[in-house]
Amino acid sequence: MEHRLVVLPDFQGLSIGARMSEWVAQHLADQGYRYRSVSSHPALISYRDRSPRWQRQARARKLHTSSTRWNQRKDTLDPRRLGLVSFEYTPPMQILA
Repeated sequence: MEHRLVVLPDFQGLSIGARMSEWVAQHLADQGYRYRSVSSHPALISYRDRSPRWQRQARARKLHTSSTRWNQRKDTLDPRRLGLVSFEYTPPMQILA
């Protein structure tokens, strides 16, 4: 499972992070491993939703902001309440000649 994917600001928006993640996933798939990734970044979620190589494993959860309790900030920043989506990499079928 992917831990954290960070792209320097000068290189953001070029799909470098998504493609690097996909390369690592394919490399591990070639060795017989499964690869899963969880993300809350809208661009990465959109990229993987459009790609035939990624299968969504869980629905996005909505950010919880309706709390009026004193700890609303803590609840809002709770990672379990962020819009997280889980994907599993599915390598393309190989055609044997």
